[in-house]
Amino acid sequence: MFTRRCLVMLALVFGTLTAVRTVASDIGFWFEFVFVLVVALAYRPVVVYLGVAPSAWE
Repeated sequence: MFTRRCLVMLALVFGTLTAVRTVASDIGFWFEFVFVLVVALAYRPVVVYLGVAPSAWE
C-alpha cells in the first residue's frame, strides 16, 4: 500500500511539473521546489476529501 501511494504522488509531481514547464517554459529551481512542496502537502487532504484514503488516515 505504501509503495502505491508513493508512486501516485511521484506521478502527480512529475505530471504537474511537466504541465507547468510546458506552459511556462523556463522556471527556476525554487519555483519548482515550492510547487513540489504544495503538491506533496495537498495530497493527503485531497485524498481524504475524495474518500479514497486508507482507513488509517481517517
